[in-house]
Amino acid sequence: MAIEGYTLEQAEEEIAELRGLVDRMSEIITIGSANLIAYTGRINTTSGQDTNTYDVQRLTLPATGQLTLTTSMVTVPGLSAALGLGTYHFRAQLLINPVSAGGAISYRTHATNGLVQSSGRCSIVELFPGAPVLTDYALLDVTLTGSAPGSGNSRITTFDGIMTVSTPGTLNIQVSQAAAANGNTLQVGTYLEIFPVS
Repeated sequence: MAIEGYTLEQAEEEIAELRGLVDRMSEIITIGSANLIAYTGRINTTSGQDTNTYDVQRLTLPATGQLTLTTSMVTVPGLSAALGLGTYHFRAQLLINPVSAGGAISYRTHATNGLVQSSGRCSIVELFPGAPVLTDYALLDVTLTGSAPGSGNSRITTFDGIMTVSTPGTLNIQVSQAAAANGNTLQVGTYLEIFPVS
């Protein structure tokens, strides 16, 4: 049964319009006042409050276990990330519990599986009761020697850096303690985060 005044051409036009709307909806998904859009393989948000586009991709890797410190550099369990070509912002936090007075604690970012950076820099800040140790260094495989615990005072150590990867591989957060190693990293609260920049 035909509907008067409604032609096949009108139906085809409305179907085409609906298909266009479906295509548009697959490109832009509105969540509150922000729009998620695909941009060169990354997810970004455009704020309804300003004209900026914000990156929202992030890889958060919580520690998968506690690490008892030794005199050799060891990767904190779970704090390893495979990186491809591109530029990355990364940050990490280590919560360290010295059992008693002991040797100096050292930190580094370590490359494995062929990781090569063309440029980058990272700061490491070790906080503890007394005075913080702060340094900035050329990124991979350079060791910062921090403080020697005079007692069981805990340490909060942060890493924050940017690196451009020229050969893919794995970034690792490592820690060690000089002779009389007697500390450990806490699992809960220790993490590594990676943010692709480009």
